[in-house]
Amino acid sequence: MANPWDISAIDDWVRRWRGAVLPLLLLLGAGLAVGSARSDSATFDEPHHYAAGLSKLHFGDFRMSPDPPLGQWCTAWTGLLQEVRWPAANDPVWQTGDFWGYGRLLVFERNDPQRLLIPARYAMVGWLVVLWLVVWRVARQLAGETGGMLAVTAAVLHPGLLAHGHYVTTDLPMTLATLLVLWGYGRLAVRISWAGVLFAAAALTAASLIKFTWILLLPAVVVMLGLVIWRGQPLRSRYWPIGREAKLFSISQRASSVLLITLVTGVVGYIGIWSCYGWRYSAVAGHDPRGHMMVIFGGQPLTSEDLAGVWEQALRDEQGQPLNGMTASFVRWARSNRFLPEAYLYGLIFTRQTTVERPTYFLGQLAMSGRASYFPVVWLIKSPLGWGVLLLLALAGGVWLGRWRSAQLPLFAGLVIFAMVYVLVAVGSDLNIGYRHLLPVDGVLVVLCGAAAWWMGRRWGWLVVGAAVFGQWLSVGLSYPHFIAYFNEAVGGPAQAHRFVVDSNLDWGQDLLRLRQYAQDHSGEQIKLAYFGNADPRAYGLDVEVLPSFYAISGPPAALTAGTYVLSVTQLAGVYFAYAADYFWANPEAQVGYAQSCYWLAQPEDPQASADERQARREIIQQLEAVRAGRLMWQLRRRTPDERIGWSLWVYRLSQQEVDQLLLPESSPR
Repeated sequence: MANPWDISAIDDWVRRWRGAVLPLLLLLGAGLAVGSARSDSATFDEPHHYAAGLSKLHFGDFRMSPDPPLGQWCTAWTGLLQEVRWPAANDPVWQTGDFWGYGRLLVFERNDPQRLLIPARYAMVGWLVVLWLVVWRVARQLAGETGGMLAVTAAVLHPGLLAHGHYVTTDLPMTLATLLVLWGYGRLAVRISWAGVLFAAAALTAASLIKFTWILLLPAVVVMLGLVIWRGQPLRSRYWPIGREAKLFSISQRASSVLLITLVTGVVGYIGIWSCYGWRYSAVAGHDPRGHMMVIFGGQPLTSEDLAGVWEQALRDEQGQPLNGMTASFVRWARSNRFLPEAYLYGLIFTRQTTVERPTYFLGQLAMSGRASYFPVVWLIKSPLGWGVLLLLALAGGVWLGRWRSAQLPLFAGLVIFAMVYVLVAVGSDLNIGYRHLLPVDGVLVVLCGAAAWWMGRRWGWLVVGAAVFGQWLSVGLSYPHFIAYFNEAVGGPAQAHRFVVDSNLDWGQDLLRLRQYAQDHSGEQIKLAYFGNADPRAYGLDVEVLPSFYAISGPPAALTAGTYVLSVTQLAGVYFAYAADYFWANPEAQVGYAQSCYWLAQPEDPQASADERQARREIIQQLEAVRAGRLMWQLRRRTPDERIGWSLWVYRLSQQEVDQLLLPESSPR
């Protein structure tokens, strides 16, 4: 009886044609990513990553560094090939290490944002292609020729990878480094060699210099190295110093090999981190006494010329109490002994502080803490249905039926352990702001998709697999070029996404170029803009009136009169603008206070009022205008927009009568 799981004939066909098919597949994916890169304006995090990375390369200065530099250098190097107009050395945002302000100043005020960011995005697409090749190579090692090709197809047609694989951030580099680490240590559990040990150690070092989430790789690494001791089968290299036979049989030899691998990893990592920071402890080049890193909390930079003042605040919570826990204790010890570069240590404590409490919008509700169901739900609604079918087939064919090759058990175990640890940490995190934080897990899952290839040996299995791949292709084709706003068909696509989540899942500031085209097509309309993003709309040639936005943007304040209102979905949801949030208007006292304010505004100004009284009235009116703008947004969120620009900007064309009606209070003043 023929083996229904035998796909050797398909493997032979794939092997024969992969030299033509694989390059075409990679070119297709790169073309999709490049097209999307050219159509998107700067997203929220790109300016500060680009500016921080370029300043580290150009000046050798790490004050703009809550993140390690390697991931930023992956794209910022393109700035060295261009003429860049730098802010003045005595500019406050440079002196205080305000990386958000410095990014906006460099990218939007001093230079053309597209001229700087587009080459950097192209460089990121290059790393995306490298990621796809690694996915193919790892999946091929696990599941054979057909499995490798199926996995890389799933990766190329993955909206999340296509979206964040062209942005100037550290999400894609960390996904690539994660796979390289797991692949490297998985290979050591099969064959130990000096080249393999150095590759694995270099990959883990690279991960540690991209994001501090590299620590989540350690359980998987420990498991894979533990399998070296437990299984007793890794082949030795002729140059490996431990063991003289073809295999390492004795427990002492296997344990010695693991200890040596661990030692090499630690040495390579320690040297790599210090080398990346130029073997200098100080974050500030030249020990400039005026410069220091940005204060984490408090809003205002310290005036002290001593960096110790910054550290004193960094190691305290919002109530001024000393931080406790393993991370804070390690940072205190490492700083006092100068064990690691200052900027790296500061990044550790910064990451801990800024992930403790963040606003979260989930299923139409706002909270200041994370929800355990956030990431599972976000993953489900932002994953293509075809890809979900492939994963289910891979689970049934590859795991339940025990089809994984026994020699590849360590690599398979490492992939699964990492995914489980990462998901558990994400589920317990308060940082619920975006699906992009799950990209390293998706990098693992597309590799595991290769196991679905075994279904192609069954009579109808190849049809199911083909239908799943075709469905994934349809999802990508229909969402192009709006990959960041992709939501699957089961939830109604991006048109219904705001009912579930916003922020970087849907609205990350990416649609200003499309707004510019809209403004050109509707030249007679004066746009009133509430924008969630890091960009300055005027840097894109937009002449708008300004409604309350996440950052203060240049332009005249918008009067709440008839006109065209263009509102970012995140601003509409009130995530970072309390006056537009449901919880604010659900408070009866807020409703009464608003009614009293409206009554007060309707009263004429006292002609006998003093100058101070008039100034006080103007300040109160300015504050009340923000409340009224929030009221208008809160009301409009329940109304279908007249048009959408991209998927993140909603357009409302309002008459004066409609504006007045929307601004009416619900209760009478007391």
